[in-house]
Amino acid sequence: MRRLLIVLALLLFTENQGVGQSPGISDLGLTVTPSDVSLRRGTPEPLSVTLTNPRDSALVLHFATTCQVMLYVEDLKRTVRVPSAGIYSCGQTLTELPIGARKGITITYQWLGAEQWEPSHDALKLPPGDYYAWAEVKAVEGALFSRKVRVRVTRY
Repeated sequence: MRRLLIVLALLLFTENQGVGQSPGISDLGLTVTPSDVSLRRGTPEPLSVTLTNPRDSALVLHFATTCQVMLYVEDLKRTVRVPSAGIYSCGQTLTELPIGARKGITITYQWLGAEQWEPSHDALKLPPGDYYAWAEVKAVEGALFSRKVRVRVTRY
């Protein structure tokens, strides 16, 4: 009986340690939605990333850089192709991202089937084929990754 009381006391103590701490972000939603599953290389293709807050209260995510919601495109060998070399250029400054209760934010990237988001004549165009788009959020509160979505790149 004494062991049972000690175990119950430990469980209650451990459970109460989380009160007042950040709940993390594992319950938030992160999705990538292409406007079409196939894009013609050189034609702008919107890829939307939506971060949703299912909670009954608003929240603010905190970031150590200016990069908040990052979108990637990888080939079938799992090599990140966009952004080039998988690297974002982020400013080293603290930023915040508020999300209302039961609300979401959507960021739309325009992709031309090249190794960078911005249109450029010298950007390396990816060969036709299948690619996967996915998003990532790396906040102070935790990291969140979307599911991968297949996108097919075709010739002009």
